[in-house]
Amino acid sequence: MPRLLLVFPNLANVVSHELVRVLRRWGYETALAGYVNTTTLKTHDGTEIDPNSNTARNYLRQFDAVCVFDTARFDEMGSTPSDACSLWLQWNDDADPPVLFFGMHLHSGRSALDTRLPSDFPIVRWNPSDPNTYTLGETTTTDSSLHAFTSFLWVPARAGTPVRLTRENQRMFVLSFNTHNETLAPFPLVYLRLNLTAHNTLANTPFTYRGRTMPKGEIIAYPDYPESAYSGGRTFSADTIVAYRYAQHWILPNRMRTRLSLHPITLYAFWLPYALKHAGVVPNPSRPFPVYLECDHFLAINATGSYNYTTMLNLYADYYAWIADFCNARGTHLICGTYGSGTTHQQFAHPVDSEVNQNLDATARAAGERVLQLLRTNHHKATPVGIHDHRVFAGRGWGDNAIGSGTIRRHSASERYPLGKPNDVRRRTGRVVLKDAYRGSPPAGTLEVEIDGQVYYDIPTGASDEMTGTGDLSAPHSPRDYWLAKIVIERGEEYVVNQLGFPDAWCGSHRYTHTAAHSSGGLGYWRVLKEKGVRGIRHQDLPSEGAFQQRVPFSRVWNGLVLINPDGVEIGVPGPHYGLYHPSKDNWVRAASGTRHFDIDNDISTNWNTQYEAMACRAYQRVFTTMFTSWLGIACRLNAPVYHPPHILGMLSATEPLAPFDPARLCYIATVDGHNAPHWNMTKEMLELMDFVVQILPEFYRWGTVSDVMDRIEEEV
Repeated sequence: MPRLLLVFPNLANVVSHELVRVLRRWGYETALAGYVNTTTLKTHDGTEIDPNSNTARNYLRQFDAVCVFDTARFDEMGSTPSDACSLWLQWNDDADPPVLFFGMHLHSGRSALDTRLPSDFPIVRWNPSDPNTYTLGETTTTDSSLHAFTSFLWVPARAGTPVRLTRENQRMFVLSFNTHNETLAPFPLVYLRLNLTAHNTLANTPFTYRGRTMPKGEIIAYPDYPESAYSGGRTFSADTIVAYRYAQHWILPNRMRTRLSLHPITLYAFWLPYALKHAGVVPNPSRPFPVYLECDHFLAINATGSYNYTTMLNLYADYYAWIADFCNARGTHLICGTYGSGTTHQQFAHPVDSEVNQNLDATARAAGERVLQLLRTNHHKATPVGIHDHRVFAGRGWGDNAIGSGTIRRHSASERYPLGKPNDVRRRTGRVVLKDAYRGSPPAGTLEVEIDGQVYYDIPTGASDEMTGTGDLSAPHSPRDYWLAKIVIERGEEYVVNQLGFPDAWCGSHRYTHTAAHSSGGLGYWRVLKEKGVRGIRHQDLPSEGAFQQRVPFSRVWNGLVLINPDGVEIGVPGPHYGLYHPSKDNWVRAASGTRHFDIDNDISTNWNTQYEAMACRAYQRVFTTMFTSWLGIACRLNAPVYHPPHILGMLSATEPLAPFDPARLCYIATVDGHNAPHWNMTKEMLELMDFVVQILPEFYRWGTVSDVMDRIEEEV
């Protein structure tokens, strides 16, 4: 098991806990050290050593690699690990481990670097007053708390910073920058610059390390913005870099030092394993994280206007056919949650209409049926389908004090599903008494229930809402109730099986289903799932204040039921149903109510009509970088990556839905509404880029299923 030393600005650094957890999941042993000053490095056991001494060099040699994490801001001059640890660049014998510097702080005013950096070090030390010494990747003149640097999907910057990996010659959409300042305008994300003369010398100087000869200097990555190909797009000088190898050491991107970065592993989820892999420090045996996707409302069309639903449903058919082929070839899947089971149940005349969330004509309904048939064919492979409870209780959860509103429409009763109407069945728990402790015969209507291996009597109390009656259920509801949960779950199961025609409502052999946020329920709902043999449920583990949602055990396992936390790989709800950008309707760049998610300083919306191609690319790279960075972080946290297909549908071309992104190729909605907006099949490009990551980092990521994620969660318990 490889041993890593992690050096932080101090041992109390909150980042260390999540990094250690993830590295151990990958199969590494870790030790921590805290940087104090240029003469003191404090090890995890409290020992203090001079970081520039032979003692420190021998200490480092106990490890297979050393990771130095420096989060000092762009113009900051306080004590930082780079001050003393920069000397480690000169320790290049075979016995010396590779050192990976994340966010090496190379401010020209740091005198500690003057005598410690190697004389042939090629990276320019920046002077904030001299723009020729650094390159800006993104800036904003507005308050950073508004949008540019606010945590979004656990990614603390929405700027698109794609890079070109030189070894693989691949554009990588992952958040990358070398230093930053999120507290002072213009809130820059900053790239490094090279002394090209010094670099060229190193590139032609052989360096031998542990039997392998390589150039002493190598550019690992540089900014590669799609917008650079068009007028109005930002371009970068040839000396701008993002990652560099000097001897056996690596200069790598930074993360943002801000309280808004709630899951710092997201920022390291690519660069940390990438550098470890190329440095030759990989776990054996490896324990890669399984990656897969989930979607909610798989057939819904939420866009309203002069759109042809048959055309849009045919786009869904092409969309899912490609996904099925891709997933079947790689042993992964897209978990598909229904819409009608939890939201539109019995609100439409036909179940296809319920799934689409629109009143369809016969032609459109037939197109929707073709999509359902494709998903049925792949239910046990690429596209497992399950219940997706949603607004049953108006988002108030199943907690002890939650009161549900709205009417709960019941299904029609059958022998297999007896809790539907017109049957008058128990809706609310009465007085619960241990059966063995009860004297005499219980009154009529008493039910027996088993809880934790004990049998109880549930004795009716005569409350007005204790029974369902023969019709639907009017509010208020007691969401925590076991009997109500049985009705709600059975109606969803009946809908998926009887009305949509799937063989089960639990994603086939995975015995899993997912719901919106906290709507999966609490203990009553979970008990019913256990009785039905369900193995896992997606349930958000961050309760909303005042909403009384059921808390999730820290282990994420309750009596054998696995609870997977959802994380988004999309902009959120209300959703961007009308494309990457739309001048008057919800879109990815400016979501509901005009929120400037990716419209930094209004640059995209202001210049869309005059610099369309460049702005379309800027929107594309910002969204893609944020979403893909988020997905990698989700995999590391063993969470569920979730998106809504209606948000992707709005970006698809009517004639080429599987084509790559191209500003010249317009999406269907744009052609109908008469404006410019590009086609982009985001799901396809996300899957293809993850496939690239899986191929180059197989020790860290692999294609898998939700069952694989549940396996890993149970192993940790």
